[in-house]
Amino acid sequence: MLGSLLLILVVFGVPIQDGAAVRQSEADFARGVALQRQGDLQHAREAYEAALRSVPNRADALSNLGVIFARLGQYGEAIKYYKEALAVDEKQYDWPSANFPRSPSRNRIIIRLVCCWACAITSSTS
Repeated sequence: MLGSLLLILVVFGVPIQDGAAVRQSEADFARGVALQRQGDLQHAREAYEAALRSVPNRADALSNLGVIFARLGQYGEAIKYYKEALAVDEKQYDWPSANFPRSPSRNRIIIRLVCCWACAITSSTS
C-alpha cells in the first residue's frame, strides 16, 4: 500500500518533502512572522529567506517577503516576490474551477501586488 502511494506521488510529480526540512521551514516562517509583528523587518526577511531555503515553494513566505520589501519602499523587489507567490499558488490549484475557487490568500496577494504597483508608479513620478 505504501509503495503504491509513493509510486503515485512520483508519477504525478508531487514533491516529497523531507520532514525535517518542513519542520525547519515552519519554525523559520513562524520566527519571521513574530519578528515582522515586532517591526524587525530585516531579521524577519532573513527568517523568511531561511524558510524558503528549506522549502522553496512557499507562497506564504514569498508573499510575506513582498510585504517586507513594500514596507521598506523597495517596490520592485516586493512586486517580484508577489509575482512568485502567485505563480506558486496557481500551481497548487486548478484555476479557475468550481471545486477550488480562488483562495483568500491568493486574493490578498493580488491586492498587495496592485497596491505595490500603485506605490511604485507614484514614487517614480514624484
